[in-house]
Parts: sequence; structure tokens; C-alpha cells
Amino acid sequence: MIPSTDHSATRHPGFHTFRSASRDLLLEVATGRIMYVEPSILQAIENAAITGNIQQAALMASLAGIRTTNEPETAPPKAVSVRSFSLAIAQKCNLGCTYCYAEQGTFGGRPDNMPPEIARSSVDRLFMDTQPDEPITIAFMGGEPFFNRQALYETTTYAAKKAEEEGRTVSFSITTNATLIRSEDVEFLQKYRFTVTVSVDGIGDTNDTLRPYISGKGSFTQVQEKLKLLFGIPNRNFRVLGRVTVTPQNLGLTETFQGLLDLGFDSVQFSPMLKSPSGKQEMSGKDFDSLLEQLISCGEIFRTGFMEKKLMPLQNVLSTLKRIHTYEREMYPCGAGGGYMGVSAEGELYACHRFVNDEAGHMGDLKTGVNPVKQAQWLQDRHLGAQSACTDCWARYLCSGSCHHEVIKRGRPACDYIRGWLHYCLGLYVDLYEADSTGLRLLLGDNQEIIAISEEQNGAGLQF
Repeated sequence: MIPSTDHSATRHPGFHTFRSASRDLLLEVATGRIMYVEPSILQAIENAAITGNIQQAALMASLAGIRTTNEPETAPPKAVSVRSFSLAIAQKCNLGCTYCYAEQGTFGGRPDNMPPEIARSSVDRLFMDTQPDEPITIAFMGGEPFFNRQALYETTTYAAKKAEEEGRTVSFSITTNATLIRSEDVEFLQKYRFTVTVSVDGIGDTNDTLRPYISGKGSFTQVQEKLKLLFGIPNRNFRVLGRVTVTPQNLGLTETFQGLLDLGFDSVQFSPMLKSPSGKQEMSGKDFDSLLEQLISCGEIFRTGFMEKKLMPLQNVLSTLKRIHTYEREMYPCGAGGGYMGVSAEGELYACHRFVNDEAGHMGDLKTGVNPVKQAQWLQDRHLGAQSACTDCWARYLCSGSCHHEVIKRGRPACDYIRGWLHYCLGLYVDLYEADSTGLRLLLGDNQEIIAISEEQNGAGLQF
């Protein structure tokens, strides 16, 4: 197995050394180019870095054909068209997850449902502020969205009808704890082809410890029963994703991954708890080492499946391989504050669903729209080029600065974990590419002609 931590000695902003199962490699940070190098050259680079001789390391990298100069960053945009809203349609929840960023859905306020007129206004605002050819996405979140079932149904129907009348494209998603789902809800999700994300933190007692009802009773048995409704509908046309919040209490990722796949989930995503309102269940120190080791074990399950022509749908791997493959030098980790906004039950706009009722992410309201001054300032402040901690990091274009909410609220305790995961995935990407480049490209949604792998004459070896 590839090492579970980032053992590369190089911390140069222009390149990164790593190894696949059989090769010594360099990543050219400016372009995303991956090149094979002679083992002796790679060792010389790492030896120079260990002794602190960064200039010597850069010189040796140049002999391998790597450019170590930084290219100018793309300037932050002044404004971005908002194409996606997440509606906090029910700011209340029946579970008592102690780490919940939404504080049991209330976001620090009183339990509340989004009025139907606010939900419709959200739809109208999206249609008003986007071009006819721009697709629109509406996400329903909470709290628990099914607490406000009527508004959920009415808003979806309203948006779908409006899109049909105007020749627009609209898609829907929902994040739920699944405990309140009824058979008619499943038919509704099927009719409008929702993407469904179910929050679940493990199998059996593991989930119950972290996601009990407010009464203290475990929720997993109920979740399991409701999943049967979701997975049992004939000719299901919607995806069901499992999202696991990882805390120090549920670090057995391999068991959780396999357990969720056995339940029928189409994909699984692990997300570490970095910031909770109470400070409870936050990851720190050795927790990240355990997380990385476990996530890499899941990555090896993915590797085995790929070699056997079987997809093991681990979203952490798929999304990271996609970033390595496309390497688009993204200046933001997500669309928060740009093309994506969260809407509170009162109709206020925030940078994303995690900033609801938080002045740090306030972006305007449905009546007047996005405040252009606030958005421009956000895009400038959150731009990768403005993150001083990222300037000298080799992983900056693959990480893009990490979650805005977590960085603002807690800082960057997970950087070494993130680098370790990216280090592993670089090696995994090369191994999978060499094993079946066509299959990997198809898996990552790339239907273009396969780029030829050619011999370099400067001793660098193969190059992607």
C-alpha cells in the first residue's frame, strides 16, 4: 500500500515529489503536469530539501524538466451570477447531533419553517438573475427539510412549472436525515429526479452515538427502514448519496464505507468535523492521522475495484482524481459566495448553507438580491491568491484554500491531512492511468481522445 502520510521532503511551491506503485514522479504545480524522473534525481531533490537547500532542490527539479516559477493567478471576479440556492426550508430538526453546524437546524435562533412565499421568492430571484441558457439548481436543507413538507412540494412544483414555461433547466437536491420520509415522498423525489443526500455517520451504534433523536434514542433503525423505501421504488431515477461526518468517535471508515454500500447507497462521502458551534466532536491532532490512514484504506478498496472493472463509489476519491485530471487551477474551493448562496427562512442571503444567520457570510436578501459590494469583497478576500497560508503550498490548486466556513471559524488545522490525501491520490491516479487510461477517463467524465504518452529526451521519462 502507498504510505498513509505525505513523506515527500519537498515543500517547494513550484513542484512536488511523489511515488506511484512503480515510479518516481514530479508534479509541476503551475500546470498540473506529472512527469516521471530518474530515482537518483528524485532522491537528490529530496535530500536537498531535507537539508533546507531549496534552491538546490529547484535546480535538480529543473533538470527533470520542471518549471518552478509561479504563473500569475487569475484575478478575482467582481461579480458572479448566482445559479444555485440552498433553502433552509425547515430551521428545526428531530435529531440532537451535538456537532451540528446548524445547531439542530435553528442556526442559533428559534425553530422555524420557511414560509411558502419566501420559498417561491427564492425561485423567482434565481430565474430573474440568471440567463435563459443557464441551468438552475435548488437545494432543500435544514434542519430537516421534511418538517416543512408542504412548502417543499409546492416550491418544487412551482419551479418545475416555471422552468417548463420558460424553456429553462432546473434540477433539485435535498439533504435529509431520512427519518421522516414517507412513501409519497419517494414518489415525489422520483417525479422530479432529485439528488438525495442522506446524513448518516456509521452503522448501528456508531450512528446512534452521534446522531440520536433529541430524546436520546438512537436513529439508525429508523433510517434503515426509510432507506428501504428510497431504494425499493421501481425504476428508481434518482441518486442517493451517503454523507458521513467524521469525528473522533467514528473513525472506522472502511467498515462504514462497506456498510453503507451494502445498504444500497449510490455513493459515499466522508467529511471531517472541523468546526462545530459547541466545539464538540471536532477533529484535531492524531485524529487526522487516523482519518488519513482510514481514508487511504478506503482508497485501496477503490483501487481494487477499479482493477477488477468494478466501481467502488467513494466520492472522496472520485472528486480528487477529477481535480488532478482536469487541473484547472481553481481559485475557490466551491461556489459559496459566488454562484451558490444559502437562503434563510426569513429570506436573507448568505454565502452558503453553513453561514445562515451568520453576519460573516451575509450577502443580501431576496427582495433586493445579492449585495454587489459584499459579493465583490467576499470574492476578493476568499480568492486563493489572498490566502497567505496557501502561497507556498504545493497543493494549493488541488485544495483551492479549503472550506471558507471552516477556515474563517477555526483556521487550517487539517492542512497536513489534506496534503497527505492529495499525495496519496496523485500516486493512485498514475497507477490507475497506467492500468487503464481509457477506463479512468470515462470514469472521470472525459470522453476526449486519449492524450498520447511520449518519451522525453531530457531524461525526465514519461509525461502526461
